[in-house]
Amino acid sequence: MPGPLACDESGSEGDNLVGANTAVFAHAGVRLDTSAASACVAELRARIRSPAVEYKANHLLRAKNRAALVWFLGPSGPLVDRAGVLLVDKALFLTGKVVDLLVDRVSYPDCLARRPDSRAEALHRAGPHFAGERRWGEFLRSFTALLHRSPRRPGLTPQQFFTQADVLVPLATFFTTSGEGMGPVADFSPRHGGATGPFADPSGAQGSTRGPLARMSEVDDSATGPLAGPSSAERGTKAPLTHVSEYQDNTAGPLASPSSAERGTRGPLARMSEVEDSATGPLAGPSRAERGTKAPLTHVSEFQDNTTGPLAGPSSVRAGATGPLADLFATNDAPAPHPMPPAAEELLAQARSHLTALRDRLHSDPALVPPLDPLMPALADTITHWHPTTVIHDEQPSLTRARLATLLGPARSIHFVDSRTDPRVQIADFLAGTARRLAEHTLHQHGDAQLMELLRPYVLPSSIWVEEGMAARPFGQR
Repeated sequence: MPGPLACDESGSEGDNLVGANTAVFAHAGVRLDTSAASACVAELRARIRSPAVEYKANHLLRAKNRAALVWFLGPSGPLVDRAGVLLVDKALFLTGKVVDLLVDRVSYPDCLARRPDSRAEALHRAGPHFAGERRWGEFLRSFTALLHRSPRRPGLTPQQFFTQADVLVPLATFFTTSGEGMGPVADFSPRHGGATGPFADPSGAQGSTRGPLARMSEVDDSATGPLAGPSSAERGTKAPLTHVSEYQDNTAGPLASPSSAERGTRGPLARMSEVEDSATGPLAGPSRAERGTKAPLTHVSEFQDNTTGPLAGPSSVRAGATGPLADLFATNDAPAPHPMPPAAEELLAQARSHLTALRDRLHSDPALVPPLDPLMPALADTITHWHPTTVIHDEQPSLTRARLATLLGPARSIHFVDSRTDPRVQIADFLAGTARRLAEHTLHQHGDAQLMELLRPYVLPSSIWVEEGMAARPFGQR
């Protein structure tokens, strides 16, 4: 359908993707002319009857206005064949960038065109299991901190990021222990028939990992052995991999750990406290002589002891540490749990070089498209889907002329307007906001089945989403 495309987004927080205010990003495109969009806004006002000057998606999402939302999304509503929305599971998007930039070392700006593949989907499912849900979230946040650029928030240096051997060593081993370049993480891909192999759910039920907020309580509490985490009395669950024989004490293989007699009760995925201070290679951190008794972030003011910021480092006595990344960088003199396989060490060495160069380039030129902001690829994919003659978008400061030229080419023109003054963009705002909230509820396991069925035909196939509850029928089909 020719003509202009009106766009708006919901859930945009830049590269703040994990542990942010929203777990889902949505970008909507609507093809209504001005008169049809005005009539739609008037109809919604008549149905909702709110005194608010500007209507937003939250008006439609109120329980008392459900009938208005059903009409808006329904087969007799104004959007049929004239609108679409691209959904992004932020944690999956970020995991895809870990694969692109750390594993595959895709160059810039080629990395902007990459979308999560089956390996990223597999790692998205496996990560919370092999590292623990909280620790996996910490690792993903540290990846964004590595590439984040802000004079007020210095983020992490490559040296600091690559001290995380507890996650990086098994991650690198995953991608270097099979001919497919995936290792055992391949068994977690939904395209391989569900979770099987060494990272299978102990219950044997497929689809037990339901998105980035899946709880570790879904893992069999009977798990014990070298990978067991804190007791159930401490966190209500134990490690997910201990039922697999290749991960038991005294085993051989790339993730083998010392025996219980040698290391107590901690296994190969233990915290950084098990990493030897004298470690060398791509994961080497500063020596104890260089950093004293504090964490390697303590020279950065934002990460000093007793800080309450999101990346707060542990205090020298640990008691004052706060923040979700507080346990990342604690070290002591315990031996490394197992030497790193040579292929994994090589992967991490190359990744460190690649990410250091990318970080330096991003920091040197603020006009570059940030590779971890889902708004940028979502806009490009929306335009590719609709092929509009003109794009009208709600005001968005991050979409600069230089960035748009990188994303879309110099010939593409986008007109920015205030959604309050253009009913077409206001309708796009309604769709993006309602879609994000409905998808987020589904991600948190309390979605509305009827409303999700109404939304499904509008969801673009290029959405970055593998949620089991939304995959029964392809997106974009009624």
